[in-house]
Amino acid sequence: PLNDSKNRLIHPLPETHKFNDFVLKLGVLKCFELAGLIAAKMIINCLYSYSNQLLPFNFTRSFLKQIVGLLVEPEDFATDDSEFYTRKILYILENDPTDLELTYTETIQTFDGKTKEINIAPNSKQLLQVTQQNKLHYIY
Repeated sequence: PLNDSKNRLIHPLPETHKFNDFVLKLGVLKCFELAGLIAAKMIINCLYSYSNQLLPFNFTRSFLKQIVGLLVEPEDFATDDSEFYTRKILYILENDPTDLELTYTETIQTFDGKTKEINIAPNSKQLLQVTQQNKLHYIY
């Protein structure tokens, strides 16, 4: 699932993992890898005239960086999704996020409609709170 924004920029939806059972079995990174391979195939087909059609959209900077294996930085979202960048990333960077009660978790929805919270803190079995001290790690 890809999102076609008003600027005709394509990127994976944040809710992509709502295919939860499939994605969790295959792995989120494998799903993004698959999306990248499909996108690369489309680009190559256009470049080498296997098709006379140009792609009717552009990929977001963050998605293109993921496809080619570059590090995605928060600043990439400034052009990808300026509202997300301003309201979320920039706000956290410029303020103390402790009062926001953010944690290193991802909420996913299974096919049967139930929600599940997954701890995404590296090397931690405990729920990790986002603080002024670790907010850069959380963002990056």
